[in-house]
Amino acid sequence: MSFIIYGIDLFSDKNVELIRDGSLIFLLSFPLLFSFGLLPQISTFLMYLFEQIDVYIFGGTAATMGLTSATYSLLRSIFAIGLLYSFALIALNDSTNTQNATFSVFCGLLLSTCYHLSRSSSDPSIYWNLIKGCFRCKSSELKFANNEDNQNSSQVTNDETECNSSDRPEQEISDPLPNKLENTVVCHQ
Repeated sequence: MSFIIYGIDLFSDKNVELIRDGSLIFLLSFPLLFSFGLLPQISTFLMYLFEQIDVYIFGGTAATMGLTSATYSLLRSIFAIGLLYSFALIALNDSTNTQNATFSVFCGLLLSTCYHLSRSSSDPSIYWNLIKGCFRCKSSELKFANNEDNQNSSQVTNDETECNSSDRPEQEISDPLPNKLENTVVCHQ
């Protein structure tokens, strides 16, 4: 098996031995490096590694706040690349037309996806709250549609107002932007 990038065969015997020997030396010197304080904690190391992968391979911003957001940013970039490359591969395999519509779709999706990824937050808790709120409101709408009794419908109306009210955990310092974003998306028809 050979995998050549920029004229270098990554899976040649020499390169595999070099990677194996280098990783063995690094692992064996781990206690010494850690005792002198030359290595960070594993969470800090992984956060830095994920940020660097996101910046240098995917062109991200490395504006993360911790290991969770760094992992989320990296997985978001991998998902976007996988989705976009499927359109690019379809366009490359269909070489019968000189003007390929699939390649135009790829270019349009590439531009909009890159803009969305550059402007979206690297905090996954905002999106998780939106998903939870959407399912909570959908379940109350289903209860409202299934109940024709006036007493039950008034109870469901109270449930819907509870969905719009602040039953979220309160924090000492709250940012109003996530709540405004959530109110624009959730529970509006």
